[in-house]
Amino acid sequence: MRNNTANHSMVQLNILSGEYEQQFVKSNTFPILIGRGENCQLQLVDTGIWENHLELNLNEEQHFTIRTASDATAMVNGKPLKGVQLLRNGDLIEIGLVKIQFWLGTVQQKNLGIREAAVWALLLAVTMVEIYLLFWLG
Repeated sequence: MRNNTANHSMVQLNILSGEYEQQFVKSNTFPILIGRGENCQLQLVDTGIWENHLELNLNEEQHFTIRTASDATAMVNGKPLKGVQLLRNGDLIEIGLVKIQFWLGTVQQKNLGIREAAVWALLLAVTMVEIYLLFWLG
């Protein structure tokens, strides 16, 4: 199984059962192929998993989608996956004997320390000018 441990990831796939239980894959590149194949970003060798079983993608509207390869079967939240389906945060994907939970990646705020310090310095300068003007005009 390949594990992409990028610091900033758009999605995280938590493996809840099967040979790789309690492991996860983080990714910010799409599509994510799931299956037995060596070309799969999430490579699983459990019973009932095809060479290229699932494809997780990001569509033009910036929604995450999932679809099976040809005749492969899968379930999302206990319902059979047919065609292309939107994924939501926390959805449970079942392929073969493996359960995978789909999560949106963690959001990291940009470091804005310098900008914040500049704003506080500007506010302090404006306040000092106002105090000076109050004494000068008063």
